[in-house]
Amino acid sequence: MARELFTFEEFNKDFWTYFRNKQKEIIKQMESEYEEEDDFMFSDDIVKKSNNGKLRKRLREI
Repeated sequence: MARELFTFEEFNKDFWTYFRNKQKEIIKQMESEYEEEDDFMFSDDIVKKSNNGKLRKRLREI
């Protein structure tokens, strides 16, 4: 009988750790992109909404 390589709990923990790290990486990348676009003046609400939309789109691609 084959032995399990890892338990579900181990897999679940590793997956969410990877997911959170990837999310932080994407957020940092997006923040640096907005810092480069200093010509445009955005209100905080518009930036937050567009960040959320882009973040969701990038996370769906993963």
